[in-house]
Amino acid sequence: MMFLKMAHNLLLYATNVITKMRQQTEILQIRVTPEIIHYLDVLNKKYKIKRSQFVRNAIVEKTKRDISKIREENKKEYLPF
Repeated sequence: MMFLKMAHNLLLYATNVITKMRQQTEILQIRVTPEIIHYLDVLNKKYKIKRSQFVRNAIVEKTKRDISKIREENKKEYLPF
């Protein structure tokens, strides 16, 4: 009986996490070339890397790397007069 209660609690927790994750995400459609799809399929088949997770990680990595340059380019001088 204790096992069933623990399993039930775990299931409720997982359901809550999934629901919360869905609320915090948005759907973004991108277009890629057949060559990129081929490379993503190779990553998936040989290394068991999920395509969507790989693309998400790549976007985050690129954004973190370039955010200072983007901010610097868009920085406007403050002129009080």
